[in-house]
Amino acid sequence: MFDPKKKYCSGSGVCFKNNNRLFIGILCLFLVQINFAQTIVSGKIVDINNEPLPFVHLRIENTSIGTISNDLGLFAIVSNSANKNVTIVASSLGYKTKVVTLNAGYHILSMSQDIIELVGVT
Repeated sequence: MFDPKKKYCSGSGVCFKNNNRLFIGILCLFLVQINFAQTIVSGKIVDINNEPLPFVHLRIENTSIGTISNDLGLFAIVSNSANKNVTIVASSLGYKTKVVTLNAGYHILSMSQDIIELVGVT
């Protein structure tokens, strides 16, 4: 029968009292949860006319984690950081680079055109 004061030993020779086993089990589950903490930021990239911008490059600042929006301007990016806020850098040819700090969830990002006057060759 079960005796709460009895020590239980594993095959490796490590012995625990019954209440210590429960504490260690809960502690391990907690540590696993912290280890797999992820932040998912998703959304849509649009221009100033609310038209979707396809194939915009998005990356998490100071990391190599990135993605590209699809043809409808939709994106999703996953950060393995335990920090709830993620700084996203969005860039596309013909548009100003946008740096924005976002939290987990769905966001709509608006990008403005980068107008550069070209001088003709004479």
